[in-house]
Amino acid sequence: MDGRNFIKSPAETVSEVIEFRKKFSLDKEIKSAILYASAIGVYDAKINGRNVTDSVLNPGFTYYPKRTQYQEYDVTELISKENEISIEVGNGWAAGFFSYKCDFKGSYTDHVSVIAELSVTYADGTSELITTDHTWEIYTT
Repeated sequence: MDGRNFIKSPAETVSEVIEFRKKFSLDKEIKSAILYASAIGVYDAKINGRNVTDSVLNPGFTYYPKRTQYQEYDVTELISKENEISIEVGNGWAAGFFSYKCDFKGSYTDHVSVIAELSVTYADGTSELITTDHTWEIYTT
């Protein structure tokens, strides 16, 4: 994943879910589109309001100081000329409670983050990357 840009939630938020959104337009005929995504926390990704997977609690538990897993989704069928990626991130194991007693909150961090890269290949052989960066909007619920 070339994105390399985690977007962090605001530190002062008390929201349980943070939504990261990016609107974009594509002007050429699309051959394929692959979304790579991960989060510090757990995420649910949508493109144009449709789920990219039926899997839940992604990216799964990991030892955050060493690695973060990511997932790859073929989202070609979800892409159109006008698009919006929406990734909702909850605390999960990274920033949420991490024991059956619910007494160990924020074991790895005090905020959630997301990283994503949409790799679009056009019918003419050219390609484009849409990655997480400062242009994404952040919403708290």
